[in-house]
Amino acid sequence: MHTLDRDEHRYSLGLFDSHLSSENKITNTAVNTIMRAPGDFQGALFTEACVECAARISGLDTIKVQEANLDKNVLPCWNEVKTSSNVEQKQKDVDAFNASNRWRKRGLYMCGVKYLAYTVIYTEKVMLSCHSDGSVSVNSSGIEMGQGINTKVVQAVSYGLGKMFDSPLSFDSISVARTKSTSSFEGVSPTWGSGTSESCVEACLKACEDMVSKLEPYKSKGTNFQQVVAAASAAGVDLNSTGTHHLYNGGTYEVYGACCSVVELDVLTGECQILSTDIVYDCGSSLNVYIDVGQVQGCFVQGAGFCLLENVARGKDNRVLANGTWEYKVPQGLDIPIDFNVSLLKGSKNNAIHNVLGSKESGEPAYLLGICPFFALKQAVYAARQDVGNKDYFRMDCPASPSQVQKACLVSLF
Repeated sequence: MHTLDRDEHRYSLGLFDSHLSSENKITNTAVNTIMRAPGDFQGALFTEACVECAARISGLDTIKVQEANLDKNVLPCWNEVKTSSNVEQKQKDVDAFNASNRWRKRGLYMCGVKYLAYTVIYTEKVMLSCHSDGSVSVNSSGIEMGQGINTKVVQAVSYGLGKMFDSPLSFDSISVARTKSTSSFEGVSPTWGSGTSESCVEACLKACEDMVSKLEPYKSKGTNFQQVVAAASAAGVDLNSTGTHHLYNGGTYEVYGACCSVVELDVLTGECQILSTDIVYDCGSSLNVYIDVGQVQGCFVQGAGFCLLENVARGKDNRVLANGTWEYKVPQGLDIPIDFNVSLLKGSKNNAIHNVLGSKESGEPAYLLGICPFFALKQAVYAARQDVGNKDYFRMDCPASPSQVQKACLVSLF
């Protein structure tokens, strides 16, 4: 006789049904959470898998099938990647390498991305103070976690207050307080979804506009920003200002990008190396080229790790087996493309009214391009299978662990 434990008994009574109970649900399986581009990444992966499958089964060139289905706005990035990375010559080199090597194979693949940005509410706030010595302190609601918010905030303040004398303020005169929690500001959004950086910049510009209006009556009192601030301070002017950026649903725009990756596969072990990756990314009028290029690079590597390395393994009791660095691998130095080229699309004109200074976000869209080396690896596996007389389409799941890849290569010990 089986005795129901507490949770089984509650389940039998329907207490886990969402329409009967609003309490948290407890299961024996830990929750998995993607921390970048949730849903978008999976959608890109599944869509590309369909395109790759259709091309392979129909015997058509994959790039031609992709180009027949690309959004026309992706084409500027796509065409620039094809030209800058010399895709046609790279494919010839890959084919020549595969023809002369049995146990090492290479694969080339291209991917394009169209990403809808600003699909959620963003409310960010900034508090700005000017001091009589000409220094400026800023506190924004955005949490700096490596995405460069504070650097862009300093740039925005330098630009916004520098308008008084048509000359940006020195970065050295601007300090940004370290915000540890969004609880420091009332009614603001979490730091998420890439748009926080731009929203904080817009809030800064509004705070600067308010400050400039306070300082304008004292502009004749000095020849530089410090002298004007000192005069206003001596007159008892409140040299604190705030700025708020609020963007509701509907304030959206599209981001585009394209990528080409070449990988090399060890047929006997199933291990691979990304030899080269070329990315062209539409960032609009970038707020900071170095930060945005760095974000694109980081996004891509993280996405590639998701596709090639990060395998969550569970035992028969559903316990997570990959709970340490010995079993669970994230991208390391050797997993980064040997030749890694990222450039921002020049002359991008597709900027909606919701863009901040004509910029586009960079913290999530390029994550979707991380699927490119996964499909490049699959092309290498096709080459290995062809050597044993198999040209059929096959399914390769993500992440492409070495054991799965080696098995897919159809290597026989006899």
